[in-house]
Amino acid sequence: MSSSHTPETHAVASLKRVISLLENENAQLHHKITKKPALSLTREGRAVCRVVTLVEPVADLIAEYDRREIQATEQQASSNSEVIPPTPEQQRTYRAYEKLIQWCPSVHKLVGPAADADTASFEVAFACRELQKGADGARGDDGATLKVAVAQWLNESQPPPDPPFSSREKYGRGFNHDITGKLLCPVDYDWSNADIRSAIREFQPDFRVMAHSWPSFLYADGDYDPTRPAKGLFKGKYLVMAFRCIFTSPSSV
Repeated sequence: MSSSHTPETHAVASLKRVISLLENENAQLHHKITKKPALSLTREGRAVCRVVTLVEPVADLIAEYDRREIQATEQQASSNSEVIPPTPEQQRTYRAYEKLIQWCPSVHKLVGPAADADTASFEVAFACRELQKGADGARGDDGATLKVAVAQWLNESQPPPDPPFSSREKYGRGFNHDITGKLLCPVDYDWSNADIRSAIREFQPDFRVMAHSWPSFLYADGDYDPTRPAKGLFKGKYLVMAFRCIFTSPSSV
């Protein structure tokens, strides 16, 4: 018998045909996905950083949903399995997932109870990528808008800042400028005290500004009551203006 007709040759030919069929199927699926309204997913994603979560990636929210589904299945399969309560971080992530499917209906169609059982993982990954693209784009747009708007608001304050703020430069801002320094000064310190201002600017150990410090711009009129720390919180003038600028329109400020 010729070596070209051995069982091994037939097996190799069969495998090649299977691979060819799988490659064609994969190409068709990829074509199907790329024809889907990616722009629509990107538009939905613009809501993520505004009403869903500020920092967690979309993929992490869906991963938490999957983790809970797998855990529930395992518990049903084994009556003796121990129920492990979720951590506070997992609870927060899942709450964000619930907001995600509320504001981004496409996600619910892909991974929720109504999802198609044949939905491929790479289709979910594609949706996550497009949603995240929209979220990052919205964050960038909001940052660019506020960069100009905040400088304008501060320049319109009375008395006017000296020197005035420029939307194109960061030099001279922060604690180096009296107006922004007052807004950023932690509520534990008195910015009106010249010695404290100097100590903060010189990074003295007794007047450190840490990540957990609460800046005065978070409070209405910058007034902080240590006995009632929630009073006036998140009602600062410029914070409210920034919120309205992003969630309504710049013209509403």
